[in-house]
Amino acid sequence: MKKIFFTANSGFAIWNFRKRLVESFILENDVYVAIPNTSKEHLNKLDSKIKFCNIFLNPRNKNIINNIISFISCAYRVIKIRPDIIFSFTIKNNIYFGIIARILNINFVPNITGIGSYQNDLSSFKLRLINFLYKFALKKSSHVFFQNSNDLNVLIDIGIVTREKCSVIPGSGIDLNDFKFIPNKIEPEDQFTFIFASRLLLAKGIKEFIDASIQVKKEISRPLKFIICGNHDKEDSRYIDKQALINIKNIKDMDYLGNVDNIKDIIISSSCVILPTYYNEGVPRILIEGLALGRPIITTDLPGCNETIIEGKTGYFVKPKNVDDLKVKMIKMVNLEPNSYIEMTKYCRKHAETSFSDEKIIQRYKSLSHSLNND
Repeated sequence: MKKIFFTANSGFAIWNFRKRLVESFILENDVYVAIPNTSKEHLNKLDSKIKFCNIFLNPRNKNIINNIISFISCAYRVIKIRPDIIFSFTIKNNIYFGIIARILNINFVPNITGIGSYQNDLSSFKLRLINFLYKFALKKSSHVFFQNSNDLNVLIDIGIVTREKCSVIPGSGIDLNDFKFIPNKIEPEDQFTFIFASRLLLAKGIKEFIDASIQVKKEISRPLKFIICGNHDKEDSRYIDKQALINIKNIKDMDYLGNVDNIKDIIISSSCVILPTYYNEGVPRILIEGLALGRPIITTDLPGCNETIIEGKTGYFVKPKNVDDLKVKMIKMVNLEPNSYIEMTKYCRKHAETSFSDEKIIQRYKSLSHSLNND
């Protein structure tokens, strides 16, 4: 049997985004998953036939010594297992395992899940260094998957990849049998619930969501609810500050639930999913989940996000960093006539079925795997 090796920066990333993909390889292959040894909490939710490998890796650690140790840890796992193919996700995993695969002449297929902040937030020296490492790591890749065409074009323009061995897939996809369409008929007097679910990075638009929600409450008499879910890292300056998070408790009808595993249930209980991000996204999973469950969305007209919106049919675009525009679009959503809202929910599901089924992604990966194994 062939040895198929998956690696990501957390157990959550495998379970939440890649579970069906990873498990689809079990019947015909030995499947290995390598994740940081501090991130095991979701592994028991995966098939018991999968073999797990601990690696010493912290996605945000910038210490040179720690990163050298991380690289050696990753290399040790690959040398010990000698996989036939490595499927990798996220920047640091892509760089480390790309270099290792190149040195050991192993088929390597990275997934660029979004270029995140690294093209914008780093000093010129760090940016040049990461671009150099990325170019070296991806140069001998068997194939490179991107989640939107903008990220593909960015990395082509700066010489990291060539178009010939790259392709675009629709985000991480969604299991349409798990995320079934849930009708949501709401009358004008019913409570309307907005949900923001993401890491609480400022660039995800969390502050804009809070500020716009406060303004919407002042202008709408209808019962409203605002729910915030997601991880907060108080040590990372890119996140909303701790005091702002504490202040949420004092805002009437707004709840911060922290990290949640039952995001599907929370989306079902909501009326609209909002992500006013200006972060460099792949295709945000929360938006795909909202579409599949039949919940309209409000997001920015930026790469990745803009693939989820058909303006006026699945939701509305909002200008980045613009609280007033977000307020207007939220009020517009609340004031939809019941029949118009129902039609929008149905179109959301149709768009998910047409564009974001994970079956398409699984078939792309398996087809590529077969072709590489037969070379």
